Amino acid sequence: MIEEIQKIIPWLTGLPLIPKIILSFIIVSIAMFLLALIWSKPPYAVDESNRKDRASVHQFKIEIKTPPNNSKVLERPIVEGVVVDSLSDVWVVVHPLETSDYWVQPNVSIKKDGTWKVQIYIGRPGAQDINKHFEIMAIANPASKLKEGDILIGWPEAQWKSPLIEVIRQ
Repeated sequence: MIEEIQKIIPWLTGLPLIPKIILSFIIVSIAMFLLALIWSKPPYAVDESNRKDRASVHQFKIEIKTPPNNSKVLERPIVEGVVVDSLSDVWVVVHPLETSDYWVQPNVSIKKDGTWKVQIYIGRPGAQDINKHFEIMAIANPASKLKEGDILIGWPEAQWKSPLIEVIRQ
């Protein structure tokens, strides 16, 4: 390889001025392209510059703020939360741990600041579901249309899902 380079050097020095300029331009262009490729961020890279600031405001795209996880609730608790986009279509779904059903709750009202609130149903009226455990999840922008009272076979697909919370009916 070194011998080949040594043979090319005298040939290059013998080139007229215009081909030398063109060849130099090609070499510099390739070098600049490679440097730009190496130094630029890939399109899927995460911008870490303000990640901590955003995380302190919203750890998730949608969250349930109340009731707290593992709390005891009445039959009709109010669930409150926050979503990053106040134009989202937000629903709350309840899953009684003793069944395989997932119950879509009443429509959620969202304020301009992204906070939302809804009064949901935990179990059946009366005493039969006291001390039973239920999971609650809030979802934003479901993949399929939902309505209050729908009984699903699993958590619905959605653009954003809150972390699950578990509550105990009192």
